[in-house]
Amino acid sequence: MVVYTSSRVSFEGSRRPRQQLYVDQPQAGLLGQKKPFVIDASRVARLPINRDYFPDLRDGSVPTRGQDPRCARAVVDRIRDLIAEGFVVVPVDLTTPPKSSG
Repeated sequence: MVVYTSSRVSFEGSRRPRQQLYVDQPQAGLLGQKKPFVIDASRVARLPINRDYFPDLRDGSVPTRGQDPRCARAVVDRIRDLIAEGFVVVPVDLTTPPKSSG
């Protein structure tokens, strides 16, 4: 599973949109990133584990550049909260081949 991220941490308006989680500099470092970023919990996709999506794939394993279980838990919790509040989260599953029209 992957979520959309952006290093553009500024936003318009008085409050950050509820689907965005801000990742500060120290937490970004734990995740293998050099600067703060935002995670958009409303944009989630499941990707196939192959070289098209993960060019550094080694023996069926995607290299890990960083890890922070608290951040992963925060994303899951935010997704659950959004769904509970009626926010529509549309799943994107790229692991299943498209159906043929024949």
